[in-house]
Amino acid sequence: MDALVLKSDDGHRLLARCRRTQNSRDLDQSINHFERASDLCPMDCPYRPAALLNLANAKYISGQADGRHLDLDIPVNLFQDALDLRPADHPD
Repeated sequence: MDALVLKSDDGHRLLARCRRTQNSRDLDQSINHFERASDLCPMDCPYRPAALLNLANAKYISGQADGRHLDLDIPVNLFQDALDLRPADHPD
């Protein structure tokens, strides 16, 4: 659990810095941290949807930054996977 929190926090910190500095290396590192965080979550982990949403957001931002606006398959699939893992009555 601690590694998941650390990877997620590092990913958010790098993503925020990327937004401030427009440094694509920070964005790439953010994606790597979010990928590691999602890898730490088995399919039945209650934090897996949040980990997938973080990764999907970073991948979407990466597509915008690279000018690949039409390359939405990966983030859309990650968003869908995250939604599919949420119970129907979940408040989010």
